[in-house]
Amino acid sequence: MAFGHLDPQGMLAIFGVIVVPSVTIATRLLIRPITDAVIRLRSAGNPPAPAPEDARIALLEEEMQQLREELDHVRVAARFDAQLHAAAQSEPPRLSGAAS
Repeated sequence: MAFGHLDPQGMLAIFGVIVVPSVTIATRLLIRPITDAVIRLRSAGNPPAPAPEDARIALLEEEMQQLREELDHVRVAARFDAQLHAAAQSEPPRLSGAAS
């Protein structure tokens, strides 16, 4: 077998043993950093979904509204209580057995 003339089977063997693994390894070495960068960009580009934060804010706003309504009810009750106490102090005491 002379180096000047290679048969197709010999060329195929050289191609299969040397060229294919070399190209595969080189491709993997070149593509791996690119895929890692793409994965990092996707994970950094997509922060946690803001929907839970929006939902939490909506719940807090709803709770604030409920607290304001309850505070308004307490204020009304306090005014009513103050009016009852003022009326009770301005009226003369009634005797339980006295006829009116």
